[in-house]
Amino acid sequence: PSPTLLKNKLEQEFNRLPLSTEEYTRLLEKGFSDVLVYQEHLMKTLPKATKEEFSIRVMLPTGIAALPEILLTGKLDRLDISEEGNIIRVVDYKTGKPKTLNEIEGKTKDADGGYKRQLIFYALLLSLYDDERFLCREGVLSFVQADAKGVIKEEAFSITDAEIVALKTSIIEVVQNIIAGSFLNELCDEKKCDYCELVKRWQGN
Repeated sequence: PSPTLLKNKLEQEFNRLPLSTEEYTRLLEKGFSDVLVYQEHLMKTLPKATKEEFSIRVMLPTGIAALPEILLTGKLDRLDISEEGNIIRVVDYKTGKPKTLNEIEGKTKDADGGYKRQLIFYALLLSLYDDERFLCREGVLSFVQADAKGVIKEEAFSITDAEIVALKTSIIEVVQNIIAGSFLNELCDEKKCDYCELVKRWQGN
């Protein structure tokens, strides 16, 4: 799309937000600058065949008698497709400042590994999909905002079977806890949490 079309699209999106005139002008200018840099990156790297905003719905077997299957859904930003029609990678667009590898994997103090876990979830969804052409273990985080040097940063990961199994197990454990009602007694890690205080009082602690 032309720069004019891109700017018009950004204006439409920003018009939906409760912004002051100053905020609107500043964010529009920043967003337009970021989009132009990212568009140039896409022109150099985008494969010939892709699927954009691919919606997927699959059933995950749980092994639980009360709920043998659960529905998992997702919307994948971009699927890159080979000449043979196979999915070769999942690309997840991220806004905001680029993250370091340790931040992505949850190895820093304030990171929870959510970005990496999201790629694992996408790999799980595709492993349950009923078309073997969609089996894909490569996930890429593509940061729309360039770094301080004006470079677009992307991090690629090869998702392992062990990572998929671990996430699947965690999901099923959550389902089991919900069915059993045991999640009501679990406490979070926050120092100040009204719900946890209520649970402690209820438990007599």
